[in-house]
Amino acid sequence: MKNRICCLVIFCALWAGTLGTSVFAAPAVKEEKSAAFSSGDWDKLIAAAKKEGTVTIYATAIQPAIVPLRNAFKAKYGINLEFVEGRPAEVGAKLQSERRAGLFLADVGHLG
Repeated sequence: MKNRICCLVIFCALWAGTLGTSVFAAPAVKEEKSAAFSSGDWDKLIAAAKKEGTVTIYATAIQPAIVPLRNAFKAKYGINLEFVEGRPAEVGAKLQSERRAGLFLADVGHLG
């Protein structure tokens, strides 16, 4: 089973660093370390995410951000981002359907 916390922490750090400026400018990715993680814990999270190789994001209304996020995430962490997009109701229904079936395919959800 994928380490959801790892993916969420890394994605949130990237999201804040990339979208804090402009999605059309060169991303200024800043590595944010949560106060809940020591430096060694953060390194373990990054290593676990690299081992998984891909972070799957279920999202709505982020089309302009996909390429900058994907490029910055890959450059910073060496991890691929995969996006599943759609309208909020459709993505939400897909996520719920998968969970009911025992499938945990999404690492991160951005449905707002």
